[in-house]
Amino acid sequence: MRTKILNYAFLLAIAVLVLFPWWLVFNSIITQTIIITLLFIALITSRRLIEKHLQKSQQNEIQDISKDSQQKFQIALSMENFAKFSEDKLNLYLFVRQRWKFLTILFIVLFILHAYALTFSVLPIDDEHFHAAKGLFFLIPIKLILDKTNILSYYSMIIFFLLLVKIALIYAFYKFITKRNIEPNNYLEMLYKSTPLLIIFFIFITCYHLLAYFTIHKFFPTFAQQQFAWLIRYGPVGAIFNLILSLIGFQELFFIRLLQLFFSFSSAIVLYHIAQFYISKKSAAFAAILFLVLPSVFYFGSHAFMESGVVFFTLLSVYFFLLWHQQRNTQKSSDYLLYAFLTLLIGFFYKDAILFIFIIFVLFLLFEINKDTIKQLTVKANMNKLKDILKLYLKEYASFILLSFFFLFFTVFWLTIRNKYITQSYSAGYHFILQNILSISKLSMYAELSPLMLTYPIAIIAVFGFIFLLLKKKTPQERLLIIWIILLYLIYMLYNWSVAVPRFYIHFLPALLLIFFIFTEWLYSFFMFKKNTAKHIFYIILIILTAATTLYQTYHEIENRYWDYDNLYKFIGNNVNKDQKILFLTHDVYYYFFKYNIKNPIITENQFRASGRIQDFEQLYSYIIANNVSYIIFPNTGDLYTSVRMYSPDPSKDKLLDEDRAIILQLNQKLAEIDKKDNLQIFISGSNILYLIKVEKK
Repeated sequence: MRTKILNYAFLLAIAVLVLFPWWLVFNSIITQTIIITLLFIALITSRRLIEKHLQKSQQNEIQDISKDSQQKFQIALSMENFAKFSEDKLNLYLFVRQRWKFLTILFIVLFILHAYALTFSVLPIDDEHFHAAKGLFFLIPIKLILDKTNILSYYSMIIFFLLLVKIALIYAFYKFITKRNIEPNNYLEMLYKSTPLLIIFFIFITCYHLLAYFTIHKFFPTFAQQQFAWLIRYGPVGAIFNLILSLIGFQELFFIRLLQLFFSFSSAIVLYHIAQFYISKKSAAFAAILFLVLPSVFYFGSHAFMESGVVFFTLLSVYFFLLWHQQRNTQKSSDYLLYAFLTLLIGFFYKDAILFIFIIFVLFLLFEINKDTIKQLTVKANMNKLKDILKLYLKEYASFILLSFFFLFFTVFWLTIRNKYITQSYSAGYHFILQNILSISKLSMYAELSPLMLTYPIAIIAVFGFIFLLLKKKTPQERLLIIWIILLYLIYMLYNWSVAVPRFYIHFLPALLLIFFIFTEWLYSFFMFKKNTAKHIFYIILIILTAATTLYQTYHEIENRYWDYDNLYKFIGNNVNKDQKILFLTHDVYYYFFKYNIKNPIITENQFRASGRIQDFEQLYSYIIANNVSYIIFPNTGDLYTSVRMYSPDPSKDKLLDEDRAIILQLNQKLAEIDKKDNLQIFISGSNILYLIKVEKK
């Protein structure tokens, strides 16, 4: 089983790290080929070393067991108890397999609650439109070919036909291997153990690289650096997921957002199993359901951000890590550790914030080692004993150290290349401001966000629970929660952001929710209630109230929080000549450029602001003439920057409204007062209006 997982993980790494065109960041094709060669060798080497180490560690464990019959009996007994405990509580695979019908019904209910929110217009800021468009990048060559052959209008039908062909081929391949009892893993083993096959495989990869390089450069001779920077900024896994959903859903945002809803639901299932390390099985079920109806979780599950995926990979890696730490002296533990690191690696190439979870694991183990070492040295402190203790820990955590090395190798490899490119092509980025730790407002800004993310009752109890855990004698599992919250809170607080960002908060929200339940369970036992009925009624009432609050916030005055971008960009795609330049005095929505195949040259709001402060019509008209602008897009008196307050019906109070944007708003207000009925198109959503005005040149 372990070998099979390593084999498939290797193929996944090849598909994600090599076939995805992140290597186009290099201008030299020689450099690209060298990088791919080194990466291919590193993947082959790491797979063999990991397998060899895990086999050796398993053999050592078996030898240690055979040396002492009593030890053998104790370990066998502990493994038997763990197997029983695992099947009952912690076996995630068995749980999904046995209860898939119930989980399907639960997902359908969740989908019904989210269905209307999934149809909302794309958000103009907070990068949702970039994330939604990542998968569409791969479809541009198909669109351009269809455009050259004048059959682009049949695009949806052609994509649907190709999808059916792919499904038919996959099904035919599946029937072929099952009919002949073929085990794919055996052929993968032959590939890894055969040098000639590896050489042939590498030649195939290199040929693909050259083909992709020349194809993309042919189709995108003037492809903007900023657009490609967005494609590689967050890693290839999310882009590949979005590509699949874009093919299935004909590029509709509804289907792309479904991925995040699925991640939210899967996160709740994993959270249910993690919670059983801390609370009872029934309380864990309440925790999972409450998680799904929290305002922030519901919000990110309805939009094409990446945060629901980050939470899923975080929880899954924490789940495997806890299993490994609990049973690290058994033969099964190395498998759990391998699963944890594979989850971390896939999660990192989904979004690099997962790297912080690895740091949490390292800090947790260092704290545990330090605490145990001090405890053992209190009896008789001497250097020989200290050396023996450290050797024992080195042997016990050898697998963790080796897997950490390979994890850091590939993550640092990616970050070095990616960051070098992004700093050259995209000015935005994150950096730390250490002085933030001296500011009360900075220290408290994420705590102040808690009522919005958790609701007031849960936030208040969670805060008291956090203080309670800090003061009490903690179990290792509780200590992991404390490190999880403190580390991520400090990291995001030190970021160069003037306000608290909800999508960062949700990365440690599951830990706060678990603390809420731990503290609630302690309060219940402290007051010595004999029955659990009152506690369960409290949880049910809390879930109902939270769900009602979430649904109200989600669907209340939605027409004033979204803009009619779909019809605006559809109009541009159908009625504006491709060579006419458009000036955006609002946020340009990247996703719709791909969806409606818009090729017009544009001037973004950021580019307009960078040109200098233009405060009156004469300056604006001179700018338009000098830059050969044919159309201007602008909103009415409202502002589009609603990212800080997720449910705000009054976006004009947004703290991100800086002086430059205030000037643009004044221009927008003056433009809206002009009577240009013949040259003006209006797109309305509630009180939000988007104008598309054709410039009349004197």
